[in-house]
Amino acid sequence: MNASIASAVASGRQLFRWFRRLGRRVPAVLIAASFIPGLVVAAEPADKACQKDELKTDAGCWKSARLLNKVNPVYPSEAKKRRVEGSITLKGRITEQGTVDEIEVEKAQATDESYISSFRDAATDAIGKRRYSPATMDGKPMPTYFTETLDFVLRH
Repeated sequence: MNASIASAVASGRQLFRWFRRLGRRVPAVLIAASFIPGLVVAAEPADKACQKDELKTDAGCWKSARLLNKVNPVYPSEAKKRRVEGSITLKGRITEQGTVDEIEVEKAQATDESYISSFRDAATDAIGKRRYSPATMDGKPMPTYFTETLDFVLRH
């Protein structure tokens, strides 16, 4: 075996052991670079600091979506007249533009099951009209999913 290749293999083994002692995975670029004689790999830049309203993740700086315009559901008039109460759990997606789409009903219940469709329609309509500041990863808008329960309760 050529002396420079043997040296590179030894360097690769050292890197591997060093990362394992730290309890971290060895970046693939370092493994590959350690076997190529004469190749110098620059150190990774220091971790980018996140803004105070962002969360540091492995993928970057995450900022959650923020509600800008909350639209409450309109209580179905016939259900209100008959004193029917209900609860609708919806799942939806906040788009990169801050609108809501892909709205699905996860769970629906009511004191009178014949009014579930009225509650479902009111909840879906309200959620669809809401506007958000979209979630971001490193400043780039990202779609996010959410689940929310809307309760239809009358004051006694």
